[in-house]
Amino acid sequence: MAIRVPTDQDLPALTPDLIDTFAHHLKSSVQLYFKLSTPAQSDWTEKEKIELERIGRLRGHSPIPLLVALYRKESNVDKRV
Repeated sequence: MAIRVPTDQDLPALTPDLIDTFAHHLKSSVQLYFKLSTPAQSDWTEKEKIELERIGRLRGHSPIPLLVALYRKESNVDKRV
């Protein structure tokens, strides 16, 4: 199976709106990353804080990027826990 390399025609045009949207998503992801990395300083529920503290104790692993994706997609607290 051959891998297809994207060309310039496959990419969206670089517009001010696209840059603004990218910056907005980047800002919200950085804020979420910080809150997930420091759950005690966040406004998460106590159940979430406890679980995030446990995850934070894992040595040699960095689950935060995966958690950022989860928290961006899932708004139900019970499902996140």
